[in-house]
Amino acid sequence: EEARAPIAERAHWQDQEDRLEKEIAALLQQVERKRAEQAEASKHVAQCTARIAAVEARFDKQLKKVEAKAHALSAAQEVHTRAAHGLDAASAAYDAEVRAVDDERIERQAWVEAAEAAIAAAEEEVK
Repeated sequence: EEARAPIAERAHWQDQEDRLEKEIAALLQQVERKRAEQAEASKHVAQCTARIAAVEARFDKQLKKVEAKAHALSAAQEVHTRAAHGLDAASAAYDAEVRAVDDERIERQAWVEAAEAAIAAAEEEVK
């Protein structure tokens, strides 16, 4: 009877732990997709840089137009990089929160085990 509340609490925390684990997996997948997007963007930046160098060598007259496009691409890369860093920071904060919840779960589990041991000891004394 006394263990009913701790057992229910443990089930609650176990459900929360399972939910958080699924959320972490989803976030990690999202981070991987963003990293792939970032790698693709970096590849395009390198390709654009090479094309810009060729244009500079051949067409001095059109240089200003090409430089403006390169600047816009650089700005987009910077925005993307900041977004990726923001996602990494959010993921790290989420990981810290998950660790804290896990620590609480471990403490509660220890408490439940101690309570179960006390119940068992009390039942032995009653016998």
